[in-house]
Amino acid sequence: ISYLLAFWFAYGVLELANPQALSRAAWFYAMRGMSLYPFLIVPLGLMLFNRLRYLYYFLYIWGAFTILATLKGLQQLYLGLDYAEQFWIDTIGGITHIVLGRLRIFSFFSDAGQFGAAQGAAGVVGILIATTMKGRFNKIFFFLMGFMGLWGMMISGTRGAMIVPMIGGITYLVLSKNVRVLLIGGFVMSVMYVFFAMTYIGESNYQIARMRTAFRPTDDASYQVRLQNRAILKTYLADKPFGGGIGSAGNWGQRFSPEGFLANVATDSWYVQVWAEQGIVGLFIHLFILSFIALKGFYLVMVRIKNRELIGILGALLAGYIGVMGASYGNGVLGQMPTGALVYFSWVFIFIAQQLDREYTYLESKGLSPRSFHKQVD
Repeated sequence: ISYLLAFWFAYGVLELANPQALSRAAWFYAMRGMSLYPFLIVPLGLMLFNRLRYLYYFLYIWGAFTILATLKGLQQLYLGLDYAEQFWIDTIGGITHIVLGRLRIFSFFSDAGQFGAAQGAAGVVGILIATTMKGRFNKIFFFLMGFMGLWGMMISGTRGAMIVPMIGGITYLVLSKNVRVLLIGGFVMSVMYVFFAMTYIGESNYQIARMRTAFRPTDDASYQVRLQNRAILKTYLADKPFGGGIGSAGNWGQRFSPEGFLANVATDSWYVQVWAEQGIVGLFIHLFILSFIALKGFYLVMVRIKNRELIGILGALLAGYIGVMGASYGNGVLGQMPTGALVYFSWVFIFIAQQLDREYTYLESKGLSPRSFHKQVD
């Protein structure tokens, strides 16, 4: 995985020479989320966080901030914004965060889209871990993390975030290798789909009504606009296999090269942004790397790991990652913080799964707790 991420970073460096790029300064800003952060975080994580205790540190820190984020979101929803948040809404944030007179909750995240996707991932990870991790306190904590995560996702008003728990749940059902669980889970997923796509139950609730539009794209005007923008980009990029240069689209494009064509066509999707800035070649490389990580994760969790608790935990992280992959189709969440960092650390623990499995077995054989935060082995 480190070699693949290094290759992706190198490709991004070569984009500096892209003749289509209008601003080299934009590259230094935009390339961080695009390729620098995973290039730095994953190798360092593999070297430094290669013990079980770091996995549990990561999960508990994630859980604590998930709960805090939703509490902050509930404060915005029921008690109102503080003065700084209100100033942001009144100046630049209101365009995207006030929809039909309703506030899209963003908590202490950069925007509601990031808040919704991150909380959706935390929701599915927390619920799934709660079903497999041993210990009453652990189960209660991670169930609370999952519940608060899903609640935060709902109040964010981010329709694309709905895909995270749905795809994540399907992923986990496949990882379970249990026909009974697969059938029950499939039934629950079907009921959820029917509820949102084919009924109007709860339509008076704003959050439910807005989430429901994600299941009816033909009735969604914003989705139709996205399709039109992609058709425009397809024509523009037809003779540009390496795209318009990193930082030429989206917010960075509007800041550094507002006269550029790509700066004035909304990308919305993370994959569309990669396509616009790095061309079909860059999009192919990026999707290959993401798919390889997902498939290797499936192999490690389903075949190489023997401990059931670890299978559940790492399977939950894999489910969260694949859910974020799905959400990135509609929103640019993968390369932004904190969702990006959570995904990169998830990769780290998934790829050292066999080492964690051996440590877990060793600690149990010595009568030690695998879930201890104290150093127990060198």
